[in-house]
Amino acid sequence: MITLHWLYILAGLMFAAFAILSMTDPANPRRLGNAAFWGLMALSLLAGDLIGDFGNGLLVLGLAGLAGFVTTADGAVLTAVMLGPEEDLGRSPGLGSVAAGEMGSVPVPLEPSWAGSRSIVSIG
Repeated sequence: MITLHWLYILAGLMFAAFAILSMTDPANPRRLGNAAFWGLMALSLLAGDLIGDFGNGLLVLGLAGLAGFVTTADGAVLTAVMLGPEEDLGRSPGLGSVAAGEMGSVPVPLEPSWAGSRSIVSIG
C-alpha cells in the first residue's frame, strides 16, 4: 500500500537530486548555498522522523539562515531565450503565452529576469 511515508521518500529523493544538480552547476556562483538548501530539505524529508523534533527545528533554522543571508540564486538553465530562434530545440514559441492566458489575471513572467526584459502578461 502506498502511504504518506513513500511520498516523503519520493519528495526527499527529488530534493536530493536538486542538491546534486545545484552543486554541479558551474555557471552559478552560489551553487554551494543552493546545494546546502536543497540538501537540508532532502534530509528533512528522508530522515525527519529519525532526527526528531529538535533536529527538524535546527533544519528549519538552517533553511531560514541560508535563504535569509541570500546564499541561494538561480542557476543557468538552457532555454529557448538563450538559444535564439534558430536553435529552439523544437519548442512552441507561443506556449508560454498560451499557458499564461489560461491562468486568469495572475501576472506571469514570460522571460527570466536575467534576460534583460520585464515582459509580464496580465489577463483580466
